[in-house]
Amino acid sequence: MPELVLRNLPLFAGFELFRRFKNRNPDAIETVREMFPASSACFICDEPVGADFDLWISDDPDNPRRLSVLSVICGDCMAQPAQVRLRKLRSVVRAVWPKVRHQIRSVSPVGVLRAANR
Repeated sequence: MPELVLRNLPLFAGFELFRRFKNRNPDAIETVREMFPASSACFICDEPVGADFDLWISDDPDNPRRLSVLSVICGDCMAQPAQVRLRKLRSVVRAVWPKVRHQIRSVSPVGVLRAANR
């Protein structure tokens, strides 16, 4: 059974790594591959991500002004239509952090979730 891996980084560093990964910076891709091995579980479907994956990022709901939380999404989930993928992503996030209201902002093919602690 693959293990779900969530990583916390300082807020700015996490979003900077996300931006560089999306721009296909070789150093950022290598850093993400070291943080998330191919045996990591997909954040949406809980299957192993393999070599073809994408990065997911959000403000950490426990500390939204200081930390970001990152995980990976497998290629199969990324191949789904955006509305289906984002709906599944939102339901997983609500299950993990039930007391936090999340808003999905589509600044990337994955979408960035912003926590609104209310």
